[in-house]
Amino acid sequence: MWQVQLCEMDYGNEETSVVSEVIRSKWLTMGERCKAFEDSFSKFLGNGVQCSTVSSCTAALHLAIMSLDLNIGDEVVVPALTFVADANVVIAQGGTPVLADSVSLSNLNVDLDTIKRVVTDKTKAIIIVHFAGYPVNIKPIVEFCKIKNIVLIEDVAHAPGASIDNQFTGTFGDIS
Repeated sequence: MWQVQLCEMDYGNEETSVVSEVIRSKWLTMGERCKAFEDSFSKFLGNGVQCSTVSSCTAALHLAIMSLDLNIGDEVVVPALTFVADANVVIAQGGTPVLADSVSLSNLNVDLDTIKRVVTDKTKAIIIVHFAGYPVNIKPIVEFCKIKNIVLIEDVAHAPGASIDNQFTGTFGDIS
């Protein structure tokens, strides 16, 4: 039994009303609410980004990794400090997760230096996580991935709406 709640949720009448409306519509997925959310979030992110709803970030990561056609021996760099799904989806598709360390105790994200330490000629993709809402210093990583022809996947589960130089997280990578 959990003794300490990780966070205290703050749901009110507005959330109850919207959830009840969705249940009454009998469209829990693929309904008008999903389409409206996809359109609204795409517009919010801008830059021609197109969003699709899935059940979880794990499902989104799984789809991203599936799109890579990983082979046995292909490596995907993932942060050492993240939810286990980042590594699990790589393993599920036959790849090998390679852990990149956090920058420091005061910066729990990866950066280009910590990534470069583990990249090999077998690296097919890099997953970065904007941990706890703090954006990764992603621009050098984007350039590195372009030069090395490595797919960059942004896990933005912790940071929707966070931005770097007025550009939202989730709009830098090849897949987010």
